[in-house]
Amino acid sequence: MICRKCGAEYPDGGKFCPACGTAAVPPQPQQPTSQIYQPNSQPQQPTAQSVYYAPQPRPSAPTDPDTFFRYHPEYRPLGAWAYFGLSLLYSIPIVGFVFLIVHSFSRGNLVRRSYARSFWCGLMIAAIILVILLICGFSIFDQLGRGYYYY
Repeated sequence: MICRKCGAEYPDGGKFCPACGTAAVPPQPQQPTSQIYQPNSQPQQPTAQSVYYAPQPRPSAPTDPDTFFRYHPEYRPLGAWAYFGLSLLYSIPIVGFVFLIVHSFSRGNLVRRSYARSFWCGLMIAAIILVILLICGFSIFDQLGRGYYYY
């Protein structure tokens, strides 16, 4: 046998290495493994010796803002210029509409997503007011065209 610690050779029946004194480990008989699929076999659970790495737990929420936003970038606040720039971007007719849709449904920054959704609400309110004003304007022009004049 060969010592697993120092590499010295010693007789097969020995219990300790004569060079370093390490206990001998008897060789394990190898069992033949079959390549046939066995449907009733249970999957092996990972053990401490197997190659399995458990995911590291995420640290608890720190109270320091810099550390908090490092671990949670989705909550990073936007600056005033970011709001101004997003407003200009969303106001561009076609490209802004595409960005507005993308930012409204993205999983990125939560503050940007909320602002995009609030911009949608503002657009919907503006569209409803515009429709009401157009209906009122057309009805007034229709009355003026028929000769109904109110003094």
